[in-house]
Amino acid sequence: MTGFGLAAGARLSTAAAFYRDSDFLPGESTDNPNTPWVRLGPAVAYTFSEKQGAAFNKPTVLLLSQWWLEHRYRAGQDISQALPCITLAFRFEGELWGTDN
Repeated sequence: MTGFGLAAGARLSTAAAFYRDSDFLPGESTDNPNTPWVRLGPAVAYTFSEKQGAAFNKPTVLLLSQWWLEHRYRAGQDISQALPCITLAFRFEGELWGTDN
């Protein structure tokens, strides 16, 4: 994090499902074509201010832009791999008033 509230980095997301043979119906294929999937891209966050003990502290905007490296449909097979998964989020921290610590 910089002195003016900016943080940047990279984010790797991945998922894989592990099914047992008993999770499938008799005679059903046990292949799982839906996983694994993998996304990679930049992550940027900006924190506007910080006041220790405030009820509304460290308001932060986060932006993630990730591209599918591996996916059944989104890694160039049915949808262009150039189309990213974009996430915009807002977070904050705070102290509760009137609590005894």
